[in-house]
Amino acid sequence: MESTLYLMVAGLIGALRGASSLIVEHPLDVIKTYWQAYPSGRNLFSVAREVRALKGWLGFYSGAIPNVMRVMLKQTYRYPLMIALPVVFGALTPSVTYISIATGLSIALLEVWVITPLERFKVWLVTYQHSSGGIRAFIRALRNDAIHSLYRGLKITAIRQVASWVTFLVVHDQLIVWVKACNGNVLSMSFVMLLGVSLIEGAINTAVVLPLDCIKTNQQKTKASNYDNIRGMFKHIYSKYGIRGFYVGWEARMLQYMVNSAFTVTILEGLKSGYK
Repeated sequence: MESTLYLMVAGLIGALRGASSLIVEHPLDVIKTYWQAYPSGRNLFSVAREVRALKGWLGFYSGAIPNVMRVMLKQTYRYPLMIALPVVFGALTPSVTYISIATGLSIALLEVWVITPLERFKVWLVTYQHSSGGIRAFIRALRNDAIHSLYRGLKITAIRQVASWVTFLVVHDQLIVWVKACNGNVLSMSFVMLLGVSLIEGAINTAVVLPLDCIKTNQQKTKASNYDNIRGMFKHIYSKYGIRGFYVGWEARMLQYMVNSAFTVTILEGLKSGYK
């Protein structure tokens, strides 16, 4: 009973954490997504100016409603699962790496069905190149084939989520073990140590996940190319922009991940300590 209550509290903390950090994270996500959809040789600030010129200051919060819903849902289950699943898999194998991989796969394959429609809606609104009317245009786009339209990009989202979760959990656990060993196997870590772990995780995660995220954005954007398959979209982006095209918006993504991970890592370590 106490364990169940603890996991419920963890879910509530996660939901509140997700909503609060979006004040900073969402504008960065808007810049990254818009940049991926309409890439060129611009920098972070020029993309921000373009978004503001097109939609005003509120443009940095376009797609905020589905994104808040997505993040709150995701954060509600992510902390309980990140705490409970390693305990379950730990009874099957002593390997920390295998436990992390199994946990990452389980969470990713579960959540993809929840977040894909919300991400599709968010990406549509962010990449809609008018100051208003995005929601009405999205509803019109759903009339012919709502399920297919809502779940456009499902496969690449699943691959991205698996890569993101497995990378995060494996790297996180290995870094935590390494940092603790370097500091005399301390039981708890300072905020500075955890922030350092977050920065390294962010760099590795961005390098692995951003190309997949770029393909997803281009499949889900308002004026999407007619490439429902991942291979076709990969060739399309590569033929136009080369390898650099897959890393468009990395600066915004890295900043976003730093904010996200700073919250996640510190909260996760505290909750894990309390659950053991």
